[in-house]
Amino acid sequence: MVYSYFSLLLNNCIVNSGRYRYYLNEDNTPASSFTQNSFNNRKGNYVNGKIGADFYPTDNSTFGVAYKLTTSPTERNTANTSLVSDVNGNLLQRIVADNFSESTFQNNLANMYFNQTLDTLGSKISIDADYVQYKSSNDQRFLNYQYDVNDVLLYKGQINGEIPSEINIYAIKSDYKKNFKGESIVEVGLKTVLTKTDNESIYTNTIGGVTTPDYSLSNRFLYDEWINAAYVNYNNTLGKVSLQIGLRGEVTQMKGNQKGNVANPDSSFTRNYGALFPTLYVSIELDSAGLHELNFSYGKRINRPYFQDLNPFISPLDQFTFYTGNPNLLPTFSHNLSLSHSYKNMLNTSISYSLISNGIQETLEIQDGIYFSRPGNIASSQFLSLSVDGTFKITSWYSINTYAEAALVRFKSKLYTEELDAKGLNIYFSATNSFRLGKEWKLDISGRIMNDQVSSQLLIKGYAMLNCGIQRNLFDGKGSIKISANDLFYSRKGDGIINNLNLTNADWNSKFDSRNVRVAFSLRFGKSTSKKKKYNSSGSDSEQNRVRG
Repeated sequence: MVYSYFSLLLNNCIVNSGRYRYYLNEDNTPASSFTQNSFNNRKGNYVNGKIGADFYPTDNSTFGVAYKLTTSPTERNTANTSLVSDVNGNLLQRIVADNFSESTFQNNLANMYFNQTLDTLGSKISIDADYVQYKSSNDQRFLNYQYDVNDVLLYKGQINGEIPSEINIYAIKSDYKKNFKGESIVEVGLKTVLTKTDNESIYTNTIGGVTTPDYSLSNRFLYDEWINAAYVNYNNTLGKVSLQIGLRGEVTQMKGNQKGNVANPDSSFTRNYGALFPTLYVSIELDSAGLHELNFSYGKRINRPYFQDLNPFISPLDQFTFYTGNPNLLPTFSHNLSLSHSYKNMLNTSISYSLISNGIQETLEIQDGIYFSRPGNIASSQFLSLSVDGTFKITSWYSINTYAEAALVRFKSKLYTEELDAKGLNIYFSATNSFRLGKEWKLDISGRIMNDQVSSQLLIKGYAMLNCGIQRNLFDGKGSIKISANDLFYSRKGDGIINNLNLTNADWNSKFDSRNVRVAFSLRFGKSTSKKKKYNSSGSDSEQNRVRG
């Protein structure tokens, strides 16, 4: 059976944001201020396609191959105006930075798989192999102008940057599942993944018509990572109790090499670590009618940083604001507990607790009045949450789905020159109202609301927004057209406060083009030439999720 699909998305995104910093003297009295406005216009296309074929050598086996291509060319223009003022608000200087970038992003995925059913109980073995390649390029141009209080041009410069990057992922995994009579199941598996990344940044400075290499920004970073993992799971159902116990072990080897230049020496590192990750799931039916169900789970998990976040590159927004990666990022480990109750699979209530070490968050630092944003590890984070979600059919033509969550959060860490200890109560609520208007029409009205959210150094201001959409089924259900209107009252915003900065108070605000109308059309045609279920798996999913597109 041969299958394929193709999709095209045209995207134009505008963000208007302001950043405000208020510098203090050693005695915490006001010293000066910095105001920055940025207007960002991003245009891009997203093309996605896949082709594959499944073969069935026997009634119990499947063999297949697949190829997937994703490409996304993007243009980004950012106009920045920054004002530096003294303690009395008098303008000292004005900085204008016009930034342009053209980037391409391409993802190639080749997959081969085999699946064999072993007996009438459904026992099976599967083998899955992936080769994944990501290639990107980014040509940047930064124009900087500095004016004095009388608007006299003091400085004009240009920074040009070329940033090519390539990530190659090789993955293979094998899984064996044995079903026994009496509803018990044993699963075991092995997996190995090798990732190799090559990232380079080449910058030049042009001042007074003279162009010279900028060795402070130029860099080449090579990073290799090899993960070997094995797992075993046991599942069984004893009357009204369902049980699953699992254990996964992982060994990771990492090697990074930051190439030097005439201004900076070579540097490299190697890290090796191993860990065990137990899991436990228990489900209990509390009554004979199956109306009430109680569930308990525990799991230890690991989350690794994005590959791009490990690059030590520095990218300027203007001479006062820089974004950089962090090759010293450590993986995040978490212990997660959850107890939940379900009523008729309609109303679910859950209480959860997570203890996280080395959680990866955006961190912000002030050095001599210059702002650096980079990913960093937060030593300890805790989350205690209560959530309720439910789906209620009010009438034959009206139903509502709701979700509400309240979470106590706390972040503690040594953070550059400061001690971070942030805590708060984060509240979130959403609801979707669905109306059936006859046989072919459907209307959805949805909204969400959140309070001020604590997230490490950041206090993200709350907001509320309302959306609606109407859908019409076509061609006896084989097709549909849907029109959606988002953020009807243009209330979506991105405002917040930055805490724990050395002798600096800071906040920001931003406005997105969140109020928009979208039209979607879908049509299913043809039919499958086989009734067999297509095997669908990938050994590199977790690594693919660590690539920023």
